[in-house]
Amino acid sequence: MPGIVPYAVRLESLRSFFGSKNVPELEKIKSMNKQYLADYQNDQASAIAAGAPSLGHALDHLCVGEIRKPDHPTPYAWALELLCAHFGQKQANRFTESVDDHWLVRHLDPVFKGWGLGTVLSTATFLRGQWPLPIPAPRGLPTGGALTSDEIEHALMAMKNGAVPKVDQQVISVLGDLRGWFESASASSSGLVCFYY
Repeated sequence: MPGIVPYAVRLESLRSFFGSKNVPELEKIKSMNKQYLADYQNDQASAIAAGAPSLGHALDHLCVGEIRKPDHPTPYAWALELLCAHFGQKQANRFTESVDDHWLVRHLDPVFKGWGLGTVLSTATFLRGQWPLPIPAPRGLPTGGALTSDEIEHALMAMKNGAVPKVDQQVISVLGDLRGWFESASASSSGLVCFYY
């Protein structure tokens, strides 16, 4: 079952990399993830043969600020996750490591609405929301989305002031994960980027 992989990351760091042509930083990222890039190349050999960029090429494209293969969106999402890991900090996901997206919508969205967060936060925000870079939305997994530091502060205030409705322990555990991510991002004035796969 897919799960949520969250990163607290300064969104301005991601955005400043896009189109920066910062080759030394690009090469550092590639060097630190050499095995991951090679594994991706092997796993996606047929897609790459059909015209999809390799993960290394997707990183190259982001560095120069050009989505050169928009018909093959998935490698750009994986490249974005590598950038989030490089510029940010992966968060603990004990109760969201393996969680069904339909279950999240059914159980979390009513809580968010009850806290008055319906316009700021919903499960769609981090499951199928907007990426912090102008990359195409994948057709399959991973999906995801981002919250800005202002949205996180708003959500944290509502979580601290709102009473937890009567929900089962699993929902409370998932909300605990979310609150931990928000608090970690808030402490470093970061945004939050989530990937669902």
